[in-house]
Amino acid sequence: MATEKESEIAASWHAKVEGRWFGAPSHYDREGRRIGYSQPRRTILRGSEQDLGVGDPNTPDPERVLIDVPADLHLEGPLKSRIEVDVQSAWVRPTERSRVYEGPDFFGAGYPYGSLTLGWVFFAPWNCDAKVMVQILPDKVTQVYDNLQFVGEGLCSSLNGLYLLAQDHDDNPETQARVAAFLESERSGGHSLFRHSTRKKGQWTGTLEAYDRDQQRIDDVQVCIDYTPVGHHRSELHVQLEGGLNHAWRGTRYRHDSEFFYEGPEIFGNAVAFGRALYLRQQLTGGLRLVGRDFLLDRDYAMAVAWEFKRGHHLEHVLHGKLDWSSDQRGMDNR
Repeated sequence: MATEKESEIAASWHAKVEGRWFGAPSHYDREGRRIGYSQPRRTILRGSEQDLGVGDPNTPDPERVLIDVPADLHLEGPLKSRIEVDVQSAWVRPTERSRVYEGPDFFGAGYPYGSLTLGWVFFAPWNCDAKVMVQILPDKVTQVYDNLQFVGEGLCSSLNGLYLLAQDHDDNPETQARVAAFLESERSGGHSLFRHSTRKKGQWTGTLEAYDRDQQRIDDVQVCIDYTPVGHHRSELHVQLEGGLNHAWRGTRYRHDSEFFYEGPEIFGNAVAFGRALYLRQQLTGGLRLVGRDFLLDRDYAMAVAWEFKRGHHLEHVLHGKLDWSSDQRGMDNR
């Protein structure tokens, strides 16, 4: 049986995501090529089957939550027939510290860490296992959504993008105009690539929420990433974490097309970019491993980050939040 604190974890997450979210996430094939976008209208509500019209009205369960995602899809290429499903729905049951997805269209579980949920689900219409990350940004109305789809251990496709919460969309013309402008920006933003300046050195700084393996919040972490470009494809990074976690490392990063490689001396690994999102696999000297995602939010290089710190497969901490870019250098940029 869930404890009161465990139940509060799921309830707190539901309060953050309940409502109607609008987005236009981009779809990518396994090579990182954009194949189009979808325009879902994700509704997350609590209620019985009788009230919401999904499931068995003879066995209502007011504790469950419905995720209903009708979508207009605009895709091209061989993955179109696999992905092009006009609606996906699932019931979600809060249990202990997780959210269990009970179908009919996807099954699995997600674990909230404050404003971030990390989950693995099986999408039945796509026949894919998927790693899902849902991150609510500090403004509380913008969401970063990531979905990496696998068949076995092989990545077959992905989608990612931003969503906007708009509770009064149906009745407020100003909200409708704001959502329309946001969706147009997202449709064009999906063509953008994860790139940093090749001419300006600077810093990313910010405060990240931090959680232990049991989803309990610890002290926030102050982050500073010093960035120095070395030519068009290589850069030097110095990362410092202070507060709830204290770590520091230096490394050289090399980019080849959409792939990134970390070449030491204190960090090794690789990453791959799908549009604005960079998915990280980094090994630090001393045995610590970083798995996560950096997402470029705008043309000023602000990033939403979601990082898992592990030793082997053993999760130790989760950090997430927004980092802002600053540079004292003036002049041309690569934007």
